[in-house]
Amino acid sequence: MSAFKVWVHSVRPYNRGEHIFTLGRLPKRPKGADCKSVVSDFGGSNPPSPIIICFGVKMEIRATEKTDIAKIRKLAFSTFVSFREKFHFVSTLLFRKSIFEFKTALVNDEFAGFISAIPLRDGWHIAYVATHPNYKRVGIATRLVEEAEKSVLAKNGSVVIIHVRESNTGAQSLYNRLGYKETTRREKYYPTREGEKETAIIMKKYI
Repeated sequence: MSAFKVWVHSVRPYNRGEHIFTLGRLPKRPKGADCKSVVSDFGGSNPPSPIIICFGVKMEIRATEKTDIAKIRKLAFSTFVSFREKFHFVSTLLFRKSIFEFKTALVNDEFAGFISAIPLRDGWHIAYVATHPNYKRVGIATRLVEEAEKSVLAKNGSVVIIHVRESNTGAQSLYNRLGYKETTRREKYYPTREGEKETAIIMKKYI
């Protein structure tokens, strides 16, 4: 039987408190969570699959604080393939208060990811979205992008733009699900580990 881990990632009324759960594969259980193993036919599995339901999991998206910077830098650098990318990102951290907007995701007060964006005249250009390896595929990136959209609306903006690598089909699927559409492509935009250049797909959403 295949084993799934199920993580509570948002707030809804339920008989054991306020929560809702979604399928994900967490490398570890969230700190402070009450996790129970049950057998379920969730998703129509046959025979039923053992799953883990975690109660008491709280996600928070807040403005990035000084204490987050080292964790953000470490996570971002783990995804970069060139010195130029690292140099550019350090610049965004230095100017995060005057030019860039940063938000941090926490799960039970543990660092889970971040998003950064450049405010435009009529919206935001999302520059980076990254999820900590311990919290991948449980909705962190979705919540970060949704929070960015709320910030755009709060400032009377109407558009969000995202650049994504042509090879990053997972991110493209996520943005498509959130309503983003490809508008154009930029050839030889991103550096690769092989020393070549990769196409960037520019996606846009009007909100």
